[in-house]
Amino acid sequence: MGDNTAYSTAMCARHTSCRSCVTERNCGFFGDNNVCVPGDWLKPHGNYTGAGDSWRYFHGQCYVSTKVEFVLLPSIFGLAILAAAIIALWRYWPAQWCGLSSNDDHLSCATSDGAAEGAHDHRHSYHTAEHMPLLIDNDPGSRYIENANTGPVPMSRSNNKATLQQVEHMAGTGSVGASFEEQYGSCSGDNGDAQSEERLSEFLTGDGHTNNWAVLVCTSRFWFNYRHMANTLSMYRTVKRLGIPDSHIILMLADDVACNPRNRCPATVYDHPKKITDLYGDNVEVDYRGYEVTVENFIRLLTGRVTPETPRNKRLLTDDKSNVFIYMTGHGGEDFLKFQDSEEINSYDIADAFQQMWEKQRYREILFVIDTCQANTMFSKFYSPNILSIGSSEKGENSLSYFHDYDLGVSVIDRFTYVNLKFFETLDMASKHTMTDLVSTYNYSQIRSHPGVRTDLFKRALDKTYLTDFFGAVQNVELTREPFPIGKKQ
Repeated sequence: MGDNTAYSTAMCARHTSCRSCVTERNCGFFGDNNVCVPGDWLKPHGNYTGAGDSWRYFHGQCYVSTKVEFVLLPSIFGLAILAAAIIALWRYWPAQWCGLSSNDDHLSCATSDGAAEGAHDHRHSYHTAEHMPLLIDNDPGSRYIENANTGPVPMSRSNNKATLQQVEHMAGTGSVGASFEEQYGSCSGDNGDAQSEERLSEFLTGDGHTNNWAVLVCTSRFWFNYRHMANTLSMYRTVKRLGIPDSHIILMLADDVACNPRNRCPATVYDHPKKITDLYGDNVEVDYRGYEVTVENFIRLLTGRVTPETPRNKRLLTDDKSNVFIYMTGHGGEDFLKFQDSEEINSYDIADAFQQMWEKQRYREILFVIDTCQANTMFSKFYSPNILSIGSSEKGENSLSYFHDYDLGVSVIDRFTYVNLKFFETLDMASKHTMTDLVSTYNYSQIRSHPGVRTDLFKRALDKTYLTDFFGAVQNVELTREPFPIGKKQ
């Protein structure tokens, strides 16, 4: 044993620096005396006293003392962190939030000097804060809670629990001009809380209308079908003017007219020989262009059965609170509509696609408008609820063009679409015109065919259905200073 100790002492003594000393497993280094001695990570071995009583003993690596850094410093750092945490908690603990009531098992609001006070339940900290607004976006399935500390937090439709301070209503929903408290109750008092919770639950879980979408499809291509592209772009301009953003419009267009070599007005599309309004302009977003306009892509769009790599602008992101306006134009016949002279879609295909949409809760109501020959046969096979259908011509009738532009050598719009657009030009975002007002403008002398309206699947009366329920996207914002009470914990 003595020989081993002597050997270890000699082995350690040959090192003259800390860096080389600590490379030996059984050696340690005293910094004060610059001596390498036998030892483990805690202390020297045996009765070695050559280094005296120094506290600066290193093992394994230099400049990390086994007695100071490994024992003393963690204690000092731990106390410092604890003190900092206590100070931060004392300074930033919310003093004016709606808190957890001790009498009942839900959050309530008590007012003091105009501000809400109370304890804060940490289980709701991610969506409860003073003056934190809830934004119900026009983008379906992705409502967000805007938190000043954590940023936007998504709120799922299946678990709509949040502090409600800012609610956006679509046109035709809610009471225009009514205050937030009148619609959803006050934040003060037990009775107000119960009433508020009931109305909030009704708003979030009811079948109310919250957003509008438009799907505009031109199924034709080639220069001589100029009018069909003008039909679609005219409708696109109308729904955008009435408030539906591009993010909620799906435009399917061959897009081979504006830059066609036969176009004497390059990069333009007009719906009138006087060329007053350029429908193409610099603000048209075509989502499905050219050969992307197919029957398969149209059905996949409606049913949501798109491939994972499909970009957002090519998806119909609707939900059970969405009103969807679908407009189609092109060449058709009895129970079919041609897609770019290469394939057809029939009335059964569209009917089955709408049924899938209903079963998957992808719409609240649908307005289906089609301008083609024998258009009314295209919605004769529909069987899903809440669909209002309008066609330009009966079985056996043609849908005729209107204006002819002799400079371009083609017709620039169809009669049925022109009549609709002429009426829409009288509307604005706050219009109170109904479907009855629109349908009453149809007359055979101007359209030269008999438009059809199918209402048996639609549960609302036409004179109670505002056009802005499908064509507009007006949002009324109600603001309150008081946080809205959250419902009972699950």
